[in-house]
Amino acid sequence: MDKFSSGSIVKSIAGRDSEELYIVKYIENAYAYLINGKSKPIENPKKKNIKHLFLLCKSEYSGVDVENLTDALVIKYLKDYKSKDYK
Repeated sequence: MDKFSSGSIVKSIAGRDSEELYIVKYIENAYAYLINGKSKPIENPKKKNIKHLFLLCKSEYSGVDVENLTDALVIKYLKDYKSKDYK
């Protein structure tokens, strides 16, 4: 559970949103609150069990500052990540 932290980029591996990329807004107990800037904006994060997530990029490597995020920045970060690293 320590591997997930705010600002990490994750991929959903279960559920209707399988294969979707998200940024972790925060962790609470065994759940991550996820944002993608579109269907899950900052004001309404998706609650998902961390067992159903795959860590793609830790926050210290992704450069995401969760405190100063906007939906537009979230979309940009995820788009940039997809174009560079994610296949």
